[in-house]
Amino acid sequence: MAGRFAAIVGLALAASGGAALADPQGVTPVQLEEAVAVRPGTIELQAGSRYTLDRYNSAGDHLATFYPRVKVGVVGGLELDLAAPYRIGNQSGGNAGNGSVAVLYDFDNQTKYIPRLAARVSYLPSFGSGGDTQQYVV
Repeated sequence: MAGRFAAIVGLALAASGGAALADPQGVTPVQLEEAVAVRPGTIELQAGSRYTLDRYNSAGDHLATFYPRVKVGVVGGLELDLAAPYRIGNQSGGNAGNGSVAVLYDFDNQTKYIPRLAARVSYLPSFGSGGDTQQYVV
């Protein structure tokens, strides 16, 4: 039963398309991203939100997370991605956020035998209460 539940949760996370950038409870969900860069000269706006009610959090019950994101197609196969998720609420992870500056390069077109391949380089600074960390992700 536990294995079946884990498989269903994994499929649900994969189907969400990687909407969560960072989980306030410290558990990072599986993230899937499309390996296709935004077309050159195009701006794509994305947004998402999540509300968490946690009666067992010692700091407080409520946490709302907002995920704004802007993707800009620079040249063929190159994308600039700017995001600034922020958490508001009285839980321990509240009133803080993460910035994200990323560059995605799409190497190749997908063929019958070769999947699409892309690489992303990201810089993620923290801001808000207790936000002194920085991450570099390749």
